Amino acid sequence: MADEVARGMSSPEAHSANATTGSFDPAAQDAYWRENYSTRPYVMGDRGYDYYRPAYQYGWQSAAQRRGQPWTAAESDLRAGWDRARGSGTSTWDDVKHAVRDAWDRATHALSGKGESGTATTDAGAKREMSHMNPDRPGNRS
Repeated sequence: MADEVARGMSSPEAHSANATTGSFDPAAQDAYWRENYSTRPYVMGDRGYDYYRPAYQYGWQSAAQRRGQPWTAAESDLRAGWDRARGSGTSTWDDVKHAVRDAWDRATHALSGKGESGTATTDAGAKREMSHMNPDRPGNRS
C-alpha cells in the first residue's frame, strides 16, 4: 500500500481532485501547508517548505487511500514506503514523520466529512507531543 501511494505521488492522476485524495483538493492541501508549515512545532528553521512538501503529500494521499485506518496501523507501512515516496529528497523518515502525521490527521478529518479545519483540533496535541523537538521555537519552552 505504501508503494502504491509513493508511485501515485508522481503520477498526473495524483494531482486531480478526484484521484487518490478523495473529496478534497490536492492544490488546496498544498496551499494550506505552504502557508502554515512554518508554524508547526516540528519544523526546523533552516528547512523550507520544499523539504517538508513530499511528507505532507505522502500524509494526505496515504490517509485518502487508507480511509478508516488508524495512524497506528498505517505508520509502519508508511515508514517502509518513505524512501520511495520522498523521491529525490534527502529527508529520512525520522526527519519528517511528524509532518506526514500532521497531513494524515488533517486529511483524515477532512475525509470524515467534518471539513478541512480539523488541524486546529490536532494542533494542541501535536504541540504537546513535539514541543521537545525545537525548544527554541516560541511557545515550545517547558
